[in-house]
Amino acid sequence: MPRQQRKHAASGFYHVVTKGDGDQVIFEDARDKYRYLEFFSDAMARNGVVVHAYVLMDNHTHALLQDTSLSLAPLSAAMKQLDESYAGYFHAKSGRVGHVFQGRFWSEPVEKDSHYLCAARYIHANPEVAGMCSAAEYKWSSMGAYLGKDEEVPITSTQFLLELCDGRDEFVRFSTSGNEWPQAFKGSLLRSHLDLGSLMGIAKRIVGDQVLESLPTMTMRDRLPHVAALYEHSFTAPQICMVTGLGKNTVARLIARS
Repeated sequence: MPRQQRKHAASGFYHVVTKGDGDQVIFEDARDKYRYLEFFSDAMARNGVVVHAYVLMDNHTHALLQDTSLSLAPLSAAMKQLDESYAGYFHAKSGRVGHVFQGRFWSEPVEKDSHYLCAARYIHANPEVAGMCSAAEYKWSSMGAYLGKDEEVPITSTQFLLELCDGRDEFVRFSTSGNEWPQAFKGSLLRSHLDLGSLMGIAKRIVGDQVLESLPTMTMRDRLPHVAALYEHSFTAPQICMVTGLGKNTVARLIARS
């Protein structure tokens, strides 16, 4: 079966994920993470790929990367070099045989500022979501670089994200605001990672608490602008049904008219 062709990002930005084969641990200790970052830094620099955010978890990694050539080839070459370099090190160090990583790396194009912001916050939040520590306390991510701390291996280019957030103070506020900024999720394909409570929080900030509660009793005409607003903020039809209590056929008709 032929490999599925990667989606190309006209922007050059990608959210990239690597996973341990069979969800196995790929970092056994701090030394492994440090060596991975060394390989990471070298592979990205050699291939002209800019690192905007990253996090190393025990059995997977996330990164927000920029392929400055806009061709996708340097990104693929960089990830191939990184995976091969680290796999060779890990096999020699651990004595483990077989694949270290689960197939090819996963990538998703990041085409909008809102998607970029969402991806960066999602990446930095991984340790917190996993119940390990706050994003700011975690040593093995780019969060420290954005807070002005020294990285274990200097690798992150922080200028673009800090400018997008209008400075470090606003970056910190954005990073710790939960779902306070619904516009940060507009157009984001990462919305599938959000649970119902998070979706409800964003929906309430878009249309208001009372409106959201009243939608089932409104006329179709009155519902239209509110459902349209949710749809414009990249809520899918099933998600609109979940947060509003409206039926799928009703939502489908409203979306068609919006």
